[in-house]
Amino acid sequence: MIGLTSVTFRQLRCEKIIRLAQENGASCIEWGGDIHVTNAEAAGRVREQCAQAGLKVRSYGSYYRVGSGETERFRQLCEITKALGAEVIRVWLGEKGSARTSPEEAEALAAEGRALAQIAAEYEITVASEFHKNTYNDTGETCLRFLAQCGRENMKTYWQPMYGGHDLENLRAVLPYTEVAHLFYWNPSGSRRYPLRKGEQAMRLFLQELKAGGFQGDLLLEFVRRDSPRQFKADMQLLQRLWREVQAG
Repeated sequence: MIGLTSVTFRQLRCEKIIRLAQENGASCIEWGGDIHVTNAEAAGRVREQCAQAGLKVRSYGSYYRVGSGETERFRQLCEITKALGAEVIRVWLGEKGSARTSPEEAEALAAEGRALAQIAAEYEITVASEFHKNTYNDTGETCLRFLAQCGRENMKTYWQPMYGGHDLENLRAVLPYTEVAHLFYWNPSGSRRYPLRKGEQAMRLFLQELKAGGFQGDLLLEFVRRDSPRQFKADMQLLQRLWREVQAG
């Protein structure tokens, strides 16, 4: 499915985000736990509103940090995920990059990952960590290492471009375990956002790789230039067109 993250428009109310998604042909929304869906009551309300608009909700961005040790809080987040009707809860893997993470710290992350996966399994939920700079999940190699150390069927990953020169290599490595791909086009430092059309060639390569790997998850726009609804419309149209072309071969 092609959709968006609610944090694409962090400043907007849920109703407006749903309307924008519907008007622009999105199929799904990943709701963020930092502002839009912060409790089970809000989750139930948003779930109903999305259903009425014909939108799916497969993932919940919880912002839980693996390594924090707050497993009871994680259980509460699983309850929100379940109330939302989502199948995937997104988490962050640690608080620093893999190059600065010792083997002992990595094993501690995996140990907590196993505990979280067990909790999530009680709710029939998959845990997937954000593929992101300044976390342990910042390379294909460390992603695979964590998943192997964790050793749980319901522990997966996200993927997103980081424009550090290894995006396709990382994607190929983690693709079999990827539940959701976050897509946007930034400069390498992340200090500037561009219209997706500026990165059309890169997007096409990413989508071709996803298709070749049999990706069945969600393609989500996460950020747009200037948080603009007009830019979102253009970016969504481009992403939909590129995916149709890639699917057509």
